[in-house]
Amino acid sequence: MYLQFHILSGFPIHSMNCDSNGRPKTVEIGGSLRGRISSQSLKRNIRLAFPENAKATRSKMVISNIYKDIIEESEFILTEEQRKTFFEAILTSIHVTATVTKDKNAQIKKVEKIMKDYLALPIEEQFDFEFNKLKETTLIFLTDEEIDLIKSYYQRFFLTFEQEFIFNSLISSCKESKKSDSLKDLLELTVDLNEDYSEVAAAILEQDLDVTTLIKAIKSEFKILTPEGKKLDKTLPSLLVIRKEVLETNLGTSMDVGLFGRMFASEGLQTEAATFVSHSFTTHSIYIEDDYFIAADDLDTGNTGASHLDTKEFSSGVYYSYIGLNLQTLSDNMKKEDLDNEIEAFVKSLISNVSGSGKEHGIFGKTLPDFILIERGDSSPRNFGQAFIEPVKKNFLEDSKSRILEYKESTDFFFGEDKPSSLIFNISERKTTLVDIINFSQGK
Repeated sequence: MYLQFHILSGFPIHSMNCDSNGRPKTVEIGGSLRGRISSQSLKRNIRLAFPENAKATRSKMVISNIYKDIIEESEFILTEEQRKTFFEAILTSIHVTATVTKDKNAQIKKVEKIMKDYLALPIEEQFDFEFNKLKETTLIFLTDEEIDLIKSYYQRFFLTFEQEFIFNSLISSCKESKKSDSLKDLLELTVDLNEDYSEVAAAILEQDLDVTTLIKAIKSEFKILTPEGKKLDKTLPSLLVIRKEVLETNLGTSMDVGLFGRMFASEGLQTEAATFVSHSFTTHSIYIEDDYFIAADDLDTGNTGASHLDTKEFSSGVYYSYIGLNLQTLSDNMKKEDLDNEIEAFVKSLISNVSGSGKEHGIFGKTLPDFILIERGDSSPRNFGQAFIEPVKKNFLEDSKSRILEYKESTDFFFGEDKPSSLIFNISERKTTLVDIINFSQGK
């Protein structure tokens, strides 16, 4: 089952999606220059309008923030050597991922070079260095639940430092004291860190042991455990392994990942996008105009000229946008059958944000769509951009509406009984509401 949105939006003066030179993006179609808004820009604006609980985090800094949180949340203060070990372990987890010896050795050398630079820094500069060097090289989409699971791997590793400190303190205290009662506070502190120690601690405290026997009892019975009562592994898997294990837990995903997908280098970890989004383009030829402007200095009263001058480029036009949605893929990604909430949020975000957002504080051009043809059915999705190969010559908005409706008649004729059901929103007619569009999209 597919949902398809064919949208016409008349944008007045705007510069909402620019190229690397600051010019509004363009494309040549049918021998004429058209305005263009990239699909990436459209998708980002739609995604950012989703409710907060529907958005994953897309960042290179997930591990950096996990590291920062673990350090700041812990009541245990790492020694300089422990902090170095913890940082190096996470750094290695990120960078040493190859299975081929030659590649792995090169990655190890990279980590060694980073550590050499790190150790040469004053202590007060090391934390910023750590934070920056734990950034990944690519943007990763992860839900809050997935980030928490990844964090748990690093927390378990960090726990070894806390618990080894307590363990070593117990041994040291035994050597300095001849009474087991003097260990009570340390034992209770250890239990606070991990309740799985409670029975062991109680058994040790109940016994009237001499110092030598007490040390043997602690070494024998006091194991370094995870919160689940398992022995802690003092090695840290590579981030690729950690992420693979987390993503294979089948938690389901956030709405934005379910809709727009995500890519990973590892096989089998990708999430296929449920949407297909084309670049928007004007249905007619356009010109790029220059806006020459100046700014005066309020305090420089002796200067009658401009204190600043510059130019900005802008355009305007009626844009055709196409966005499709594969409802089965979305259901598979979200691991749920009832998609009413997701469809409602998607439709609201889509209709309000079929545009770019560039230079909106100086050349605001965002509008509501003037016309939307919504289709729902099993027939193959298709873009109606073909209707505008020949540019519209006049009456840009009304003639563009006519072209879409004519093209729909042709596709309906082709599909026959398999043609999708449809709903038309035409802002000038005041017949179809946002609620009508949502209900139709939900199949009601």
